[in-house]
Amino acid sequence: MAPDESLSRPLTELKGIGPVLADRLGQKGLFTREDLAWFAPNGYDDLRVVLPLALWALRGAPTGRVTLSATVHSARWVRAGRRFVDVRLHDGPARLTARWFNVPGGMAQTFARDQRVVLSGPVTVRAGAWEMSNPDFLGLADSARARAQQIVRPRYPTVPGVRPKVLWRACQEAVASAAAH
Repeated sequence: MAPDESLSRPLTELKGIGPVLADRLGQKGLFTREDLAWFAPNGYDDLRVVLPLALWALRGAPTGRVTLSATVHSARWVRAGRRFVDVRLHDGPARLTARWFNVPGGMAQTFARDQRVVLSGPVTVRAGAWEMSNPDFLGLADSARARAQQIVRPRYPTVPGVRPKVLWRACQEAVASAAAH
């Protein structure tokens, strides 16, 4: 198969893209590997600078997306109405709650007390306390996983029914496929 022919192949031939995901991407005009490789991000998130939660707080807790490291105080799965994982973090006097909605309850076991973790996402204030909703969990602080995810990551336009991380991975796969040619 000629290089330019492989780029015109359907998305379902990429790893992790089945018929349902391909249909949702098709509603956005994305039908081939080439379409996905040329799907332009609408911004970038810089995950390279990891601030300790206490330092971020001392700097006035700037708004916007931030990548923080903090120590797990507690983690639990809550089944009251909406199901979510609730993780309480601290770093010195600074406190932050991270919540992940619509995730398996077993995710709470990922966060052991006194582990230092790295999270990235926008911080909001709710009832006078700092909170992150559905942040990216980059891994344990000082782990190879966390270091590997400290990158400048593209942020793609919303595709209804497709989680941002799934879209990001699909675009990465398409770009890698195109680069091979």
